[in-house]
Amino acid sequence: MTKQAQTSISEKTSEDIDISRIATGAGVNFLGTITRAVFGFAFVLLISRVLPIDSLGLFTLGMTISLLLVNICILGLGNGMWRFVAAYNAKGDIAKIRGALAGSVSVAVPFSLLVATVIIINADFISTRIFSNPDFATTLRLFVLTVPLLDRKSTRLNSSHIPLSRMPSSA
Repeated sequence: MTKQAQTSISEKTSEDIDISRIATGAGVNFLGTITRAVFGFAFVLLISRVLPIDSLGLFTLGMTISLLLVNICILGLGNGMWRFVAAYNAKGDIAKIRGALAGSVSVAVPFSLLVATVIIINADFISTRIFSNPDFATTLRLFVLTVPLLDRKSTRLNSSHIPLSRMPSSA
């Protein structure tokens, strides 16, 4: 084997390194998704064993409404951050990246607080008129309290997955 062939086999190109980084990131993401699904399933299994059937129904309904409200209150800002962070990162403007992230939270959280307040005030009406179950009012109030917290978390976490390192132009 020639010296040039040995050198090309032993040295990794920047393309190989980029593919390796992408594969590693995908593997970590996949592992995190599987872990989250397993823990989520275990939690639901535990709750279903502990709570009586009527309370389990109220819990599931409260959780569903809470998650639906979080998705509405985020206003798509978490996903929109991908575009802005990428653009500002290409320019090397870290201050604008921080500003975009802070701006998304400063818009979504007050909106979610407003939505949560309206639902908490009207929980009795919603539980009796829409769901025909007056016992649901307390559960609804408790789950709606989590909306601003989950909203802030979702907006931040969605945008925190955005890599701040640049891929070389050869990729």
